[in-house]
Order: sequence, then structure tokens, then C-alpha cells
Amino acid sequence: MQADLEKAFNRAAELDSLTPVRAYLAHWSAVVEIERFPDTARQYHRSLYLAHRAESPEEVREHLTVSSEILRPSTQAVPRGRPTAEGPSTITGLPTPP
Repeated sequence: MQADLEKAFNRAAELDSLTPVRAYLAHWSAVVEIERFPDTARQYHRSLYLAHRAESPEEVREHLTVSSEILRPSTQAVPRGRPTAEGPSTITGLPTPP
């Protein structure tokens, strides 16, 4: 994950945009959500491993389908938000100050 974070920061500097960093954080938070459930995490990591080791495009597709079926709901389970002038990001779940 550290290498991915560095890539995101480098890309953000190239583009002069925080979009790559936000994308990294969205992915990271989905992976954290997956890791909260050990059996699901094992299945997710195993499917990614098998996709990398697959010998045919069909096998890759099969294993990536499994991982995406786990990642998609995990991504949706994580609150999204952006900091605003009115208060902190909704990602933190903190109330807006009066």
C-alpha cells in the first residue's frame, strides 16, 4: 500500500490535483472495511493471488470477479465526503460545529 500511496502523491503532483490521493484513500478505506471480516479478507486476498497466478484470461476473469464482488460492497459501505467550509469531512463522521 505504501508504494500505491507514493504513486498517488506523485501523480497528484504531476496533475496539480488531489484526485489521485482521494482515489487512493477511497480504495484504502474499502480494503480496511474488507479486513474487518477475516474470512472475507482471506477470500479477497486469495482471489487476487489466484488472478495473478492464473494461466488463462478466463481464469483471471473468474478470480477478479470474486474479488470485485467483495470490493464493490465494501467500497459502498464506506462513507464519502469532502471537507467543506462549513465543517469537517463527512468521512470522519464528526458533526459540523455550530
